[in-house]
Amino acid sequence: RRLLQCSALGRSFDRDELRNFEVNKFFFLVFLNVDFFPNFNLGDVDLSESRACQLYRDCIVYMWRLYNECKLVHADLSEFNTLYHNGKLYVIDVSQSVEHDHPHALEFLRKDCTNIT
Repeated sequence: RRLLQCSALGRSFDRDELRNFEVNKFFFLVFLNVDFFPNFNLGDVDLSESRACQLYRDCIVYMWRLYNECKLVHADLSEFNTLYHNGKLYVIDVSQSVEHDHPHALEFLRKDCTNIT
């Protein structure tokens, strides 16, 4: 359900993809056409300062769009839930996100902001 709400962010999923996506992160790598399991966690990637700044901006834009367009807060955003592949930032584990009107949504959003800063 959460990933369907996120389709506004530019990636549409069919029901089989959604079911598989939530079962295991492995399926996310299948979406990226990856045949092996290198470490894609953003915190483990060696980036130039300018590239790191651009990815930080991309993450902020993602959070803004998730909140304002999808009406969701990730609620567990950190380097461990961000992947880097082919020069792009991917956010995973969206299934635990909360609606923007959840009683603790702003607290979770503040924590997400702190975690990525």
